[in-house]
Amino acid sequence: CGDCDNDPENDCVGPEEFTFNQSSSQAFYFVMSATDMYTAPLDSGDWIGLFNGDVCVGARQWPGEAVDVPAMGLTDLDDDGIADPWTEGYLLVGDVPTFKIYDASEDMIYSAIPSENYEFADAQMYFIDELNGMLEYELDLNAGLTLISFYTLPDDNSIQNVIGECPGNILGIMTEGMAVACVDGQWIGTLTELDLTDGYWIISEDTEVLSGAGNNYNPGRVYDLHYGANLISYPALV
Repeated sequence: CGDCDNDPENDCVGPEEFTFNQSSSQAFYFVMSATDMYTAPLDSGDWIGLFNGDVCVGARQWPGEAVDVPAMGLTDLDDDGIADPWTEGYLLVGDVPTFKIYDASEDMIYSAIPSENYEFADAQMYFIDELNGMLEYELDLNAGLTLISFYTLPDDNSIQNVIGECPGNILGIMTEGMAVACVDGQWIGTLTELDLTDGYWIISEDTEVLSGAGNNYNPGRVYDLHYGANLISYPALV
């Protein structure tokens, strides 16, 4: 995995998904600080990977402080422009790589959002002040009613940001004592924000995939229940 073959201690072993081949075209993305999906600093056993789509183009184990993460570019095998098979799917000039974090304590890989985005170019160095781990979610909605909850949400948890602008497939949302509906192209109702502790009935006129990301995942969430029926979330991933 990257430089691990040259590690005399042989303790630099990352996840299989972070394996990449060396290329003669490469740049370096210096990550100055990084946090996991709980907003805590990364541990020294965690990894940062760079990706072009689903292809890993570089990775480095987090040493507990700033680290240079390599990014490999696509190279040509001959004058006809046939790509070197060892670098198939690697970065072209102008591509913006995406980041992922391998959390060793959780044995999980999740997305990460950099404070700055830089287009790849050969033999360049880029500096990223902060890299924040973000846990993604994808919720399948049925036509009609679907009961859902969120295990993470973005910082902006407004209906407009999480659900999207009205009109759309989603016609309304109901929870305990509050609702919001799409009326004449506007969201109308007392429900203005979504909460990690609540469950929701979503009314959709067609199937839909509701996706997003956040870094406030907490499987140990505590619920304050009141007398009678409570519509609450499920806090875990599965």
